[in-house]
Amino acid sequence: MSVFLFPGGGGGGGGPIGSSTATAETIDLTDGTWSLWDDDGLIDTSYGTSGVTFDAVSGENTIKMAALTVGSQNYMPASGTTHRWPRYYKNLVLSDRQALPADTIVSTVEMSNNATPAAWARVVVCGICSDATQTNKDQMDGSGGLFRHGGGASNPFAYGVWMLNAQTSGQNLSLTRGISTITRSNQSIGSGTYICVQADQSALTSGSRNSNFNQAASTGVQQIVGIGTYATGSIAAGSLVTMKIKSLINVVQWS
Repeated sequence: MSVFLFPGGGGGGGGPIGSSTATAETIDLTDGTWSLWDDDGLIDTSYGTSGVTFDAVSGENTIKMAALTVGSQNYMPASGTTHRWPRYYKNLVLSDRQALPADTIVSTVEMSNNATPAAWARVVVCGICSDATQTNKDQMDGSGGLFRHGGGASNPFAYGVWMLNAQTSGQNLSLTRGISTITRSNQSIGSGTYICVQADQSALTSGSRNSNFNQAASTGVQQIVGIGTYATGSIAAGSLVTMKIKSLINVVQWS
């Protein structure tokens, strides 16, 4: 994780504007730093490490699902007021301390779905939250990048941004990855933007979504990767999610 410093400039000529170039980290959910919240047992934890394997060559995580017989809005990351979908999470720790809700945090995520496993109606989110163990959407306070797919061969791939329990995304069968950036600061969950990219590396569409919401009382900030359903349908046992996720989180120090 990079921390950008933006030194102030004087009037007139001014000082240098803070800037930097940093390389995003490929998320490895098996690296021992992530915990799993899955009280309803939707992840097959007999598979890999807590239900996930990581391919160091492709940079992809593969998550294996257990059966969900009866679907519910509770298992939809981008809907409802109760979040019971499974998620991997860890504290967002700076070099010298835990990140705080008052910090200015800029999180950029690139998500790239692997369409090889059999499709099912799913949503994957990756970003920042107040507390991943909370099931109330106003206590979890999640925001970040989003991928969703309706599960059918004719359904387009969609990438976008996730805020609390809603999403805005662009969709097309030609999409291969999505890039999203969210900004949170001074207890505000803030807003997010996204760009959808095709196989030829050209951008197809873009958009944004505002939260208009402040974080609940919280002592820290966490990273989160969550998996849920596209709608209120079921999940067949053994269903897979294979995806490469890259993340770059910047905490701006104003003084």
